[in-house]
Formats: sequence, C-alpha cells, structure tokens
Amino acid sequence: MKLYRSKFFKSVAIFYLGFPLFYLPISALLFDVPAGSLVGVLLWPSYFFISILAITVGYALWQMHRWGWYLFIVTNFLITYLNAIVLNEYGTTHHQILSFLASFFGLSVVTYRVAQEIRVPYFFPKIRWWESNPRYKLSIPVKISPMDAPVIDGDILDISMVGCFIKTKKEIYQDQKVRLQFVIFKLSFECSGVIAWRAKESVTIPKGMGVKFLPLRRPQKRTLRQICRRLKQISDFYRRSRYLLSHEEFCKRLKELESEILQSSSSSRKRLLR
Repeated sequence: MKLYRSKFFKSVAIFYLGFPLFYLPISALLFDVPAGSLVGVLLWPSYFFISILAITVGYALWQMHRWGWYLFIVTNFLITYLNAIVLNEYGTTHHQILSFLASFFGLSVVTYRVAQEIRVPYFFPKIRWWESNPRYKLSIPVKISPMDAPVIDGDILDISMVGCFIKTKKEIYQDQKVRLQFVIFKLSFECSGVIAWRAKESVTIPKGMGVKFLPLRRPQKRTLRQICRRLKQISDFYRRSRYLLSHEEFCKRLKELESEILQSSSSSRKRLLR
C-alpha cells in the first residue's frame, strides 16, 4: 500500500516527523511571536508531549499504520489547543482571531486531504482503491510493456482516473511496473502503472490484473479526464434510455452520440496540433 501514497501524503508525514523543527518558526510567523518568547514555548512540558505524539504520527503515516489515523486526529486537536495557548501567552499580532482561524483552517484542510487518501484502506478495507472512483465499462485492446520483458496483449474492461482492470492470460507479478498503450475515441493514451492486484478466472471475473496508474503528467490527466467524461456520457445515456426507447431508436441514438464524441475528439486533436 505504501506504493500508492501521493506526494502530498508523504509531505504531511515528513512535516509531522519534523514537527519540533517546523512548529516554532511557523507559529512565530503566523502569531507574530518574538524570538525570545519561543524559548518559553520550548520549556513547556505540553510542547514536548505534543512533539512526541506528532513524531509518532509522522512515522505511522509514513508506514501506513491504521492506528496512525486516530492518533493523527488527537494530535491535530492538541496542536489546535497549543496554538491557542501560544497565541494567548506570546502572540503580538493584532489579528489574533484571524490568525487562530487561519491555523485551524490549515489543519482542517490537511486532515481532510489525508482522510481522502486513507479512508478506503483504513475505514472500508473491503472496498478496494479501484472501487473508490467512478469506473466505466468498456472493452479495448491494450499493449502492456513490463520492465525488461516482451510486450503483452490484453483488453481493458474498465477504467477510472486512478487505474484500470486488464484481462490477460499472461502472468505478471504483483507490484511490477508496466507501460500501457491504448487508443479510444481516436485518442492515443500512454502511461506507466504498477500491478496492484491479480485476479484468477472465475464465474464473475476473468483472469487479469488491476493496474494502478503512477502519477500522470498534466497532458495525460487531461486526456484521461476527456476519455472518462465521454464514457460517462455513454453510460448515463444507456441507463436513462435503455428501457425508454425501442431497440432500434436506442441503437440509432447511441451511434449518434458516439459519432458526436468522435467528431469532438477529432476537433480537439486538430486544436492541439495547431
């Protein structure tokens, strides 16, 4: 699971690991605490206690321990209390309420972002990461290029902004990095990923593997978002119209929608070429 941490998540873990070093200069700037008064904060037993908790939280987040989330919440609550005491005792800013609200807002944003990243593996372990984002069914051929191995053919059966499921008979080891290449709606897409899980053939699931996309560049994100948006249009139309239209009308309207998407793809590609 450590393979799938974002840069933001790693940065938060590093910040808490270095909390004793980072907190004092940040509080001095935010609350306008004189340099001499920072010595007084250093001598507080509560500061040492919260620093130890923060370092423990940083280690737990870096190692992705489940108990780290609960300690993270407690530590953020204590940091908020520490901010209020430091501001009241040593803060010389004329905007104390705004400064405190800014610190509270910053901690809230960090807590929310961390919760978004760990809520599935921590709170809903039965929900896999590839089920936490909207997935769209499709069937398109894909070229899989494992590191230092021949190219393998497969079929993408569903895709989201974070990964895809590929049907293939070939064996690829879990956690192995691969390169994917496929074309959909006349849009060519290429990215790197890592094999996050493998599936054996069963009644409901074909033999294949779940691929987690490695961090995408901005043009790749734009193209993938475009693909998912168009797949969503088709799936939404299918759900709304499948039983409201006759079979002939449904097929006709679906073809019209797909042709509209292909035309918009061609015009977008022409704009990019210009």
